[in-house]
Amino acid sequence: MRCEPETTGHVVNRAWCPLPDIVARHAWCDPDAPAVEARGQRRSYGELAARVDQLAARLASMLTDDHPLIGVCLARDVDLPAWLLAVLKIGAAYLPIDPSTPPTRLAHIMEDAGPALIVANRCYAEVVGGLGVPVMIAEDDSEPAMMLPSPAITPATLAYVIFTSGSTGRPKGVEIEHSALVALLTTMAASPGFRAGEKMLGLTRLSFDLSVPDLFLPFFVGGSLALIDLEDAADPARLAAAFATHRPDLAQATPSTWRALVEHGWSGLPGLRILAGGEALTRSLADRLLLRCGELWNIYGPTETTVWSTACRVTPSHDAIPIGWPMNGIAVYVTDSDLTPVPPGKVGEIVIGGSGVARGYRNRPELTAERFVHMADGSRVYRTGDLGRFDERGALYCLGRIDDQVKVRGFRIELGDVEAALSLHSDAAWSAVRLWTDPSGEALLVGYVVPRAKWLGPRAVKAFLADHLPAYMIPDRIVTLLSMPLTPNGKIDRAALPDPFAAAPAAIPVEATDAIDRQLAAIWSELLNIGAIAADDDFFDLGGYSLMTVRLARRIEAAFGVRLALIDLMRHSTLSAMAARIALGDQPADRGMMLLNPEGTRPPLYWLDTGPLMRNILRGLSAEQPVLTLNIDPLDEDALGAGALSIPAVAARLKEHLVSVHPIGPLSLGGWCRWGIVAYELARQLEEDGRAVDLLVLLDADRPRRRPIQKVRTGLTRLLHGKATPPGDASFSQRVEQATHRYVAAPYSGRVLSLEPTARHNDTGWGAVVTGKLTVWTIPGDHESMVRGSAVPILAAALDQALAPPSRSPDGASTALVMPVRDPMVPAAPILRSPAIRESGIQAGMSHLVGSTGPRTGAAAGGSRRPAG
Repeated sequence: MRCEPETTGHVVNRAWCPLPDIVARHAWCDPDAPAVEARGQRRSYGELAARVDQLAARLASMLTDDHPLIGVCLARDVDLPAWLLAVLKIGAAYLPIDPSTPPTRLAHIMEDAGPALIVANRCYAEVVGGLGVPVMIAEDDSEPAMMLPSPAITPATLAYVIFTSGSTGRPKGVEIEHSALVALLTTMAASPGFRAGEKMLGLTRLSFDLSVPDLFLPFFVGGSLALIDLEDAADPARLAAAFATHRPDLAQATPSTWRALVEHGWSGLPGLRILAGGEALTRSLADRLLLRCGELWNIYGPTETTVWSTACRVTPSHDAIPIGWPMNGIAVYVTDSDLTPVPPGKVGEIVIGGSGVARGYRNRPELTAERFVHMADGSRVYRTGDLGRFDERGALYCLGRIDDQVKVRGFRIELGDVEAALSLHSDAAWSAVRLWTDPSGEALLVGYVVPRAKWLGPRAVKAFLADHLPAYMIPDRIVTLLSMPLTPNGKIDRAALPDPFAAAPAAIPVEATDAIDRQLAAIWSELLNIGAIAADDDFFDLGGYSLMTVRLARRIEAAFGVRLALIDLMRHSTLSAMAARIALGDQPADRGMMLLNPEGTRPPLYWLDTGPLMRNILRGLSAEQPVLTLNIDPLDEDALGAGALSIPAVAARLKEHLVSVHPIGPLSLGGWCRWGIVAYELARQLEEDGRAVDLLVLLDADRPRRRPIQKVRTGLTRLLHGKATPPGDASFSQRVEQATHRYVAAPYSGRVLSLEPTARHNDTGWGAVVTGKLTVWTIPGDHESMVRGSAVPILAAALDQALAPPSRSPDGASTALVMPVRDPMVPAAPILRSPAIRESGIQAGMSHLVGSTGPRTGAAAGGSRRPAG
């Protein structure tokens, strides 16, 4: 692909090259240099460039128009940068698609964006399958395609489109050209600075524009990228571990993320250059970060001006922190309403021009004309809507918003967008949203609702909003009002909305008589600024959020001397449950065993490795179903040792925990993805010991090593496309995942329930080894969406139904109809449904296949492994 000169009028400024050509140049000069690592795999520049060429050929063979827009819905693995660079290489632009986006909002994005193609991992096929756009499954590598001619990339070629919040409830897509992308990377490479051989930690989701420097700056200069999962980035403990493992030279995140790390007790990393942007950086946080890094930079810029427009290096001081000075090639003005610049010290609107200004909003000409305007000298600028002022030194300070747009944890949110979603609730007569600052300085979104007749609880409102808004736009706290405060002209009086952090009376629940309950309630009251707290109140439903959870853990440790992991707080989130957990104290030998549902007459369910995603599902089971978690703790990790793990050894260690607390009596086991495989081996070992397991639940867990061809293909893929992470560098969870690839499942004669997403079209392979009754039910969604959002009640109901005692006919016999599992190579007979399963919401969400008690003879159908749960 040729380089085009960048010109202004008739003057050639410099030779201009698109990013894919720059990456190819690095690969040619130093093919063995490390480029990217993610999920236990690594790629050199030579391997990255070869993969980019391969994927570019696949894309080019699918497209006919010049400069198309391609949607990408991809996992955070070593192929993610390769796919993005391949899109750019063929002269196309990429459109990030977040799989957690509610369907209604995603439909609006597709309508405005009009992509020609979507590339998605198989696990996200259902998310994008109904959008009316052709879908290419990333894993379906066909025969190598010949690279077809593609349009030349010029500075004006579109590079990407990222959608942001819209004030009318409809998101808007920002179009960024290659010239703006390369200008940003050029500037950032010089200051704050990033050089060949250095490493950057990538921790931002693709649909957030901070991901652009994360994913491209390393490859622009010849450095490397360590890409981590979003779950790791969201958990301060796991994020701190990622810093210790990867030891990056540069990392960028919002102040909220840095604050959570500091609150968790992160000691920092010598020499690290920290970029903090997306929201206000307070002096108190800056002073704490300066003790933990080599350099700290405050950066500012809207999506419409290509991520960052101003920057300043922060030094120890007592002064307020400016958002800095314009970056190279950027012009920043503070103007009045007529776009006339105002003098230093006077407040006006921040207006930005220069190399980073976007092309405009995708298919929104009226909105583009409103926000992208021209100064008196003819220069094109973007009106940010932010208030600001320059001081005498030329430093710029941001003073908030002119309109109702706010920033929460780095995400730009239109309050009208959230209010539009709240107004859709049939029981809400009136709603409003306002940004507040909690006593620690954290910005929080608070929703206010006036119910029509039925009382609206916070949990119900948040669950409703989850089907209409991305998670970052759901208010942290919901306040129910009897009436909405109004101005004399009948508009909502936002200034009169009650302060959710106003001084509250001491929080002493009436039911609480235990000293731990009372002291814990006082801690909750101080953190949440809420008065009376009942024993069954849930910390998260009352407004607790991730950073506040970190503070809660530290307050509990100071008050009770008990150090609880963040996941413990999520599992024991009611006041009474959390107090009961505190009462147990630090018990290393029992840390893997946590009580979720404490009562009930059914045999208990032990669930392996219960993370945040499983919390709401397991809490949604019947009150008659006791649920306990069965996790590996640090002492177990030490006992299992370094190096390669084996699934039987991990299961044996968990069996020690289980037998110590449940030596006799019936029980059920379950696990998601890789932990479902461990649960299978644990059930098999218990069976060998003469212990019967009532039910083994495998939640979207494929049987490993189902066919020899799969083994060969997996090995060849690793050889060609990535290097396995050495055991010493992998996390314990990664080591368990690696161990599943070597595991050979022995026969098991117990009762097994396999819960699979509707997005799958093949057998999991368990029919070949389960000699007991195998039941397969399908749940709406894919590997991840089946355990999130609207699918959670269906999954919980299905699991609860399976765990319930079987229905009996009047003569006492079970009414369940049993039929053989078919050989997938034999034409299917009609699927019969069990008469014990009634038409209900569960029936609408699941299809049922009940297996026989006879041996399985059919070979399991294939299917690729999904990202581990």
